[in-house]
Amino acid sequence: MKPKTARVKSWDPQTQRYKYETVKVEGYYFTDDDRMKICSEFLESGEPISTFVEKYHLNSKEVIYGWLKKFLDGKNCVPLESFVTHDPMKEKSIEAQLTELQAENKRLQDALDMANLRAKAYEKMIEVAEQNLNISIRKKAGTKQ
Repeated sequence: MKPKTARVKSWDPQTQRYKYETVKVEGYYFTDDDRMKICSEFLESGEPISTFVEKYHLNSKEVIYGWLKKFLDGKNCVPLESFVTHDPMKEKSIEAQLTELQAENKRLQDALDMANLRAKAYEKMIEVAEQNLNISIRKKAGTKQ
């Protein structure tokens, strides 16, 4: 999270020229990691969304809802790859194998974080629906079908 800035042109009477200054404007820039951290914090804390709007100086609660929708829409999930019968790693050097495995590890860790975030969001959605609608949504153990 870094503050937004703007370049402002102003007249300097002493030098009789325009000068440019960088000034801080209202708001912040958020990276995807920042957004995911804020969404995770919201889902784990159980606090009202208005708390996070004030804490992170957001315009409205719709900003967080938009981030949740973006991260939970399924497009960021890892697709299942087809089963490979031969081992392509045997043809590469150890350094190339290491860098490829590290990249795959990072990709899978990011996918796991997204899946965990999605699960937390669904749990939160069920909790809110149960509270607001006064009905139980979760399946009861031992019920007959």
